[in-house]
Amino acid sequence: MLGGTEWSREAQDIAQLAYYQFKLIGPYWVVGLSAGAWLSLDRKRIERVFSGRAFTAASPLLRLALAALAGALSPITLFGAIPVLAATGRSGAGPDILAAFIITSVIINPNVFIYSLALGPGVAALRLALALLAGLTGGLLLRKIQNPENLMTLGHFVLPSTPGRPPTPARDFAAAFWRSLRKTGPNLAFGIVATALFDKYFPREILDLVFLGNRSLSVLFAAGLSVPVYYCGGGTIPLLRAWMDSGMSLGAATSFMMIGPPTKFTNLGAVKTITSRTGFVLYVAYSIAYGVLTGLAISRLGF
Repeated sequence: MLGGTEWSREAQDIAQLAYYQFKLIGPYWVVGLSAGAWLSLDRKRIERVFSGRAFTAASPLLRLALAALAGALSPITLFGAIPVLAATGRSGAGPDILAAFIITSVIINPNVFIYSLALGPGVAALRLALALLAGLTGGLLLRKIQNPENLMTLGHFVLPSTPGRPPTPARDFAAAFWRSLRKTGPNLAFGIVATALFDKYFPREILDLVFLGNRSLSVLFAAGLSVPVYYCGGGTIPLLRAWMDSGMSLGAATSFMMIGPPTKFTNLGAVKTITSRTGFVLYVAYSIAYGVLTGLAISRLGF
């Protein structure tokens, strides 16, 4: 059993890891809450984007591609983008457009792409291309579902009207900010603590044993272990580079990179705030299936 001193040390280590995660996500989260609250005060700010000539003149497929590209270029975390996405969805963007953005944004962003260059320009380009394809494919699949709007719960972010209260920008901004904070805060806290616990206690030696064997099996191992192991886009790059230098196949690395970010606890918490139970299950199932299939396909090609 651990004594009081050991428990105190363990708790301090977990707190430090959680604080590190919050430093990475917290500022973007606050910025996102502020941006979403500001946008919610006047929907026309977003409607101008989705009613603009460039967007409305584009084909449905191109719109999805643009949404996926916007997700890849978004520099903020999904927790920061959620209030903005909620305001966007209420202003006319379809579920397929939102899904394309969300799926791509979770897998890659400018920082992660730059980090991935450490694995080689080819690997970084492949990661970007597959992330964009994931968002585009997810949006197309969502169009095949009846009533796809039922898979999202953007109504949680709608600012309720208060009878008899004169509207003021400052008061409405504060109310919208607080409503988004209450909705996303608990999920963010859970995700940060869960990530810190896995980072502290998951034995890294297991990874070296399972990733360096049979190519096809290593893809499945990578898919399974990426769920608890993936903790930070930049933090996993040194691990991936070491495994690949030791013989890990590109297919297994691809599976890890495609499944890890969508199933990271903080990202799952973010997605859960704007999806129904069915929508959340479909998101997780799609993310895992896409990662496994792309990893197996690359392994079949001999990489």
